[in-house]
Amino acid sequence: MKRYTCIFVLAAALSGCGGVLTSEESPLREYWLMPDAKLLTPDPRLEGVTLNIAVAAPRGMDRRELLHLEPSGQLKEYAGARWTDDASVVVANYIDLALEQATGIEPAGGASTGEATLRLELRAMYTRGTATNDEAILHVMSRITCQDESSAQGLSFASPLRSAQLAAMVAAHRENLDALSRHLRDQLVVTCSASMGD
Repeated sequence: MKRYTCIFVLAAALSGCGGVLTSEESPLREYWLMPDAKLLTPDPRLEGVTLNIAVAAPRGMDRRELLHLEPSGQLKEYAGARWTDDASVVVANYIDLALEQATGIEPAGGASTGEATLRLELRAMYTRGTATNDEAILHVMSRITCQDESSAQGLSFASPLRSAQLAAMVAAHRENLDALSRHLRDQLVVTCSASMGD
């Protein structure tokens, strides 16, 4: 079955984080986010569904730098580290790979049982300080259309940083994307099942 996917990215950078995060590594390091191969298991209700994915982000958020939100509301870049691509591309590729596990996409040429469209708008992807520790934040707007059924949701996720190291920040962003992937899988099941009369 033929499958079309639009890939976009997530970008963000943190610099001058007031001691919240420090980077001892130099030169510049790039980080690629990829889901675990067993993050999602195939769901028979999505078998054969052709999924089209598109991710967009505001210009200020669609960056390669890792970002930290200051209490003043200012976004600062984290020095010495960035994503491998723009934030929208990073996110789209992550979700694409994760949902491929859930839909059980077959090689091109197979029979399609339906077509679904996923549209994501990346509203925020950064770290911020709290009263106890720092956390990674992810805000998105999602719309899934499956034949004549459609559903839209605003989704927010937060994962704590388990240390002040850069690796902990990247891991927290990945936890948020894992949670988003699971939610979108469930949203796909509900929307596509309704369109097929299940």
